[in-house]
Amino acid sequence: MRSLDFRMASRAKMGERLTRKRYAPSVITQTLERCDALGILNDDALARGRARRLMEEGQAPYTARQRLRKQGFAPEVVEGALDEAYANFDAGAVARRLLESRPSTTKTRQRAYAFLARRGFGPDVIGRVTAELAPAAAKAAAARGALDVAALEKQVRRRYPTAGNDAGVGRRAFAYCVRHGATSAQTQQLLQRLRDG
Repeated sequence: MRSLDFRMASRAKMGERLTRKRYAPSVITQTLERCDALGILNDDALARGRARRLMEEGQAPYTARQRLRKQGFAPEVVEGALDEAYANFDAGAVARRLLESRPSTTKTRQRAYAFLARRGFGPDVIGRVTAELAPAAAKAAAARGALDVAALEKQVRRRYPTAGNDAGVGRRAFAYCVRHGATSAQTQQLLQRLRDG
């Protein structure tokens, strides 16, 4: 019971906790039944709350389903919670909002695709959203103007003088260049020039 004061748990997770603490199976069964009788373990309410939270965080139904199952909820409880939480879920709008809130993920289409895939969005939604993203990224790049590689190299030499010799500093210099609009190939050429002298 003290375990529930710390964090609400599903019936299955509570059973696992008690088993790990080496309680007898009969004690575990009695404890779970007593918790059910008192209304302490309510898998339906807990799963609905967690599904709603995952939806608000921008997780797609697929990822939410996996997480809820991992937390020990029964499949029918998970499906009921997801049906309720994701009733009005617009995957495209949520994916766009996520990308807008994290500009670093929109630098390349591959990054945006990977970010949304980790959140559980399907390839069809990701393809549509990242296709919309490409023209916007091209407009933003044109507005910023062409990359001044010489000025960037000067900044890297000033900030990371040992980038050519030290692998850790080289990684930081690489990240700095990419953050400031250099492509991976441009950055590798720049670091090679630093190594050469």
